[in-house]
Amino acid sequence: MEDVEKMRAKEGEKEEHGVLLEERPDYYVRKSKRAFWTRCILFPLACIAVVFAVYRFVCFINNDRQVPDKVEESSSTVPYAMEQGKAGKEGEVAKRLEKIYNDMLGDSRPYALSYLSSDFRRVMLDVLRAEQESGSTLLDHDLWTRTAGTHHTVKVKSVTATTDDRASAEVMVRGELGHYSNQESLVVLLLMENGLWMVDDFVTSFGSEKGMLGQKAEEVLSMLSQQESMEHREDVRRDAPWNALRLRGSMSDGSKKTFNMYLAISEGSVEGEYEIDGDGVGYALSGEIDGEGAMVLREYRKGVATGRLFEGRLEGSTFVGQYRNSLGTTTRDFRATVQ
Repeated sequence: MEDVEKMRAKEGEKEEHGVLLEERPDYYVRKSKRAFWTRCILFPLACIAVVFAVYRFVCFINNDRQVPDKVEESSSTVPYAMEQGKAGKEGEVAKRLEKIYNDMLGDSRPYALSYLSSDFRRVMLDVLRAEQESGSTLLDHDLWTRTAGTHHTVKVKSVTATTDDRASAEVMVRGELGHYSNQESLVVLLLMENGLWMVDDFVTSFGSEKGMLGQKAEEVLSMLSQQESMEHREDVRRDAPWNALRLRGSMSDGSKKTFNMYLAISEGSVEGEYEIDGDGVGYALSGEIDGEGAMVLREYRKGVATGRLFEGRLEGSTFVGQYRNSLGTTTRDFRATVQ
């Protein structure tokens, strides 16, 4: 009996150990597979969640820093000057400047020259005229924003009243260009006209905007005026009559000497020469004639002015006047007739 019980005990122990030895490997295999699939599913989901959280955080930061479409959405435009204790004229100027930029950067933008002083407006009208007449571009940027891009905003950093009718404001202009922002600092000069503050100039790192534009416009308009004048003179020269006159006359000095004169008249200018009979000396003549026939001819000898001149009037076929020196100490009457 004891042997049978011992054998049964050994078989039970073997069975017990057999179960343990046979089940434990399967258990560990199942646990390893479960961990593998857990890593394959949960880890990518965790990565996606982290990336999405970072994306939302970046979007939140960008939205918080995004420049508004209009200046009126910015609450820091005017209060800066007010916070500095400048609630008087400086605050008035800051509010006026805010209104100007609100209008100029808004959807219903008014005429570009609406808020410019009379002097600045005159310069801009010259610029527009020069651009139209020359077909060139003098103002290659927006006068109010000066920066590339869209969604412009303006921040008034400080305001200073220099005199009763003049003030200056330090301004930061910013525009969005794709994923980047473009900004520029400038000083806006304002002038009181008819009870309102008007923009009289923009001063940047390149200097005065009004001065630069005025100089460009003046140069272009001057060049166009000279070109037009040259074309007009060419037309007049081409179309104007040209008269060649041969005159013979004498002077009332009792010498009874006569002279021959040859004149070429065109466009109000006169060129010619004359010589006194028997002297064999020739003199060049150069001068002008007006629409009434009044003529002044200066005398030259070998290209050098002698200081003497014929001054008179061409009436019909007769040239009558005085022959005198520039000092007026020698005066002789003369009369010459067209031959």
